Amino acid sequence: RYQIEKKIGEGGMASVYRARDVELDELIAIKVFQSDDPQFLSRFKQEVTLSRQLSHPNVIRLYDIGTYGRMKFLTMELLEGRSLDVFTGKPMECAHGLKILLHACAGLGAAHARGIVHRDIKPANFFLTRDGTLKLMDFGIAKRQNASAGLTVAGFIAGTPAYMAPEQVEPDTEVDARADIYSFGALMFELFTGRRAWPGDSPI
Repeated sequence: RYQIEKKIGEGGMASVYRARDVELDELIAIKVFQSDDPQFLSRFKQEVTLSRQLSHPNVIRLYDIGTYGRMKFLTMELLEGRSLDVFTGKPMECAHGLKILLHACAGLGAAHARGIVHRDIKPANFFLTRDGTLKLMDFGIAKRQNASAGLTVAGFIAGTPAYMAPEQVEPDTEVDARADIYSFGALMFELFTGRRAWPGDSPI
């Protein structure tokens, strides 16, 4: 059903491709994973389940999941533009930054209104499209607030250390929307100053 056109991104656990859905004759993005780890597969399904509960212009749209051989994949909205991490390293002009970060607040607020805590707010997980819309992405470690700990591995720390709230660093600690707000503050600090809020010699 999907014709791969080109690779458009790569991370630690997945690659992202631009593809054509030949059934609907639409361009989409496909995020491809290779893992047999049951915990990973649970998180993979959770990303789709939580993301599909959100229909908001500032949240990326996920369509479906699928399997090809040993690979799992997500199909999603194809975005044209660049992620916020390309803007780090030098101070962003305040008026422009505030304009696009209001979009980020709207998308994050929509998630929180549904009881979803993202848990990995950082520049790389926001995407600025060519028409100036900012979209929240990657709900792979998101969690419904007050949900059972069924998908939490004992001792597992979810998030990116440079942006994590202090309570998020403690293993097996439940966090709520305030952790995302803290991370968003660290993101804003970095965009407007050109440096990380919490530099250090080790991740934690």
